[in-house]
Amino acid sequence: MSFLRKAVVISGGTLSTAAMGMVQSVVIARALGPDDTGQFRLAITLSTTVVSFLVFGLSQSNVYFLNKKKADPASILSNSLLYSTVLGTVSGGVIYALFTYLPGYTGHYPAAVVAAFAAAMPLLHLAIVLRPILIAKMRPLDYSLSQLAPRLAVLAPAAGLWVVGALTLDRSLLLVAASEVVAVVLLLFYLRRDVTVPPRTDLGLLGRTYRYGLQLYAVNLLTMIDQQIAVLFLGFLVPGEFELIGFFTRAMAICGLIRLVPNSISLLLYSYWSSADRNRPEQVQMVLRFAVASGLVLAVAVALLGKPLILVLYGRDFLPAYAPLMVLVAQQALWVVSRIFQSFFSGRGKPMLASYSLLLSNGVSVVGLLLLIPRWDIVGAAVAVTAGQACCVVLNMVQARIHFGLRIGSSLLLRPSDLALLWERVRRILPR
Repeated sequence: MSFLRKAVVISGGTLSTAAMGMVQSVVIARALGPDDTGQFRLAITLSTTVVSFLVFGLSQSNVYFLNKKKADPASILSNSLLYSTVLGTVSGGVIYALFTYLPGYTGHYPAAVVAAFAAAMPLLHLAIVLRPILIAKMRPLDYSLSQLAPRLAVLAPAAGLWVVGALTLDRSLLLVAASEVVAVVLLLFYLRRDVTVPPRTDLGLLGRTYRYGLQLYAVNLLTMIDQQIAVLFLGFLVPGEFELIGFFTRAMAICGLIRLVPNSISLLLYSYWSSADRNRPEQVQMVLRFAVASGLVLAVAVALLGKPLILVLYGRDFLPAYAPLMVLVAQQALWVVSRIFQSFFSGRGKPMLASYSLLLSNGVSVVGLLLLIPRWDIVGAAVAVTAGQACCVVLNMVQARIHFGLRIGSSLLLRPSDLALLWERVRRILPR
């Protein structure tokens, strides 16, 4: 299967997953209203933040060792199972403590709901680590289905409960926990040929993947913080105002349409660039030109359709989301470009370059959030993260020019030759 065909499969799967996720968010938002939606989204943000913090870059490190070092897949899988069992349990303990001892920040939940949600954290950890292995094995269809299935596991029962008026905040959180079981079972099914009894654990290999993962860890952690930081700070700076978080996260969800395709192929690009034998600046420049063009077009489209989308998807109660949405479209368009640079730097063995850019982005965002949220609440949060993302893009460009010889002027404007090449490649994979 050609790279373009793989990209089409993964993009299609990711778009389908995103569409299903959008429908899921609509169902939950309409059932819960702005306040409970904000509390629900804060819970999801906290869980993904804590788990991502403890993955330590192993997901991408596995891809690197499978592609570049030709590591034994069975040992990689066994190591991942051991790693996720230990650190996933730690993640669950942290989540349980946060929800139990900081209800003023997280909101109140029944003890049984908190326990079930915390118990799902090792499964979320394992899914994050295992899913990229399918990309390393160049199995884009299985990868796409492994994304779709958990979404469906939440959407189908949530829609049923919504229809009968029984979808609550607690039940929504329990459905998310149950979906992690579905994700892990499906991933283990796809990777069953590498499952050995007893497990083929290789602690030496685990140590090497862990050490390389630490280099990638900063990129992963800073990327995650970059995406979640505004929600986390809104929870701290306007405690108990879950309605504001509901508005802000709905604006983020709609603006997230801008980055669907670039995000869907970023892991594939990382896998490709990590296995390439030499740098090809002209290829990266062409990818960047497509990223810039797609980001701008989608940003304009989302800005023009923002208010109708909010009304159609979420209803009038969520109209205050429109103001931050008009700022966040710029932030998401910039994020598209940053994501390409991150994949390239990590794939070429220099993940710290992406870390420097993300560190600058997060630093600018934190200062902006502290200054602007007390004044302009969710609009201030949107302005802060947009300023941070702009700084990230600028530093990425400078570093790409210095370390890889990329010509920034040749990476911004799409050329007719790019479109002609794309059309030629598309014609090759179309059925005759």
